[in-house]
Amino acid sequence: MPVPVNENITLNVVTTVDAVTGITAERHDRKAATPAHMLAIIHEGADEKLGDDETPCGFSAWVRSYGVQVYIFQQDLADGVNFHTTLNTVRADIEKALMADVTRGGYAHNTEIQSPQEFVDSNDATGVVVFFDVTYRTDQYDPYEPAP
Repeated sequence: MPVPVNENITLNVVTTVDAVTGITAERHDRKAATPAHMLAIIHEGADEKLGDDETPCGFSAWVRSYGVQVYIFQQDLADGVNFHTTLNTVRADIEKALMADVTRGGYAHNTEIQSPQEFVDSNDATGVVVFFDVTYRTDQYDPYEPAP
């Protein structure tokens, strides 16, 4: 069965983040994930259509926002390991992995890292969210066909 271009991009993101040493990546599936140390939840935004002035004739251009939410628990860090050092390293490792192939396996035109955000939730879960946007094109009449 064919896979839409935007789904192939998301699958690439999950695989890329999961390959980062020490990280376990899961795609957000609308169920509440149980926070775990070094668990990365991949959040997908809706596709936003880009204007015709930015798109060649016969194609549709889109941008999709993502957030990689990584849980880091102080109590699970080795003695003497600084929380913010771990947070900064995890963030940098994820950004580096994502930027190693900005085309997301050939399905996208670009990947752009946005400003990250540190978080603390009410259940003592802490960590960082790495935000990024992926720009891609499809055939105007076929969302399964990537545009050159």
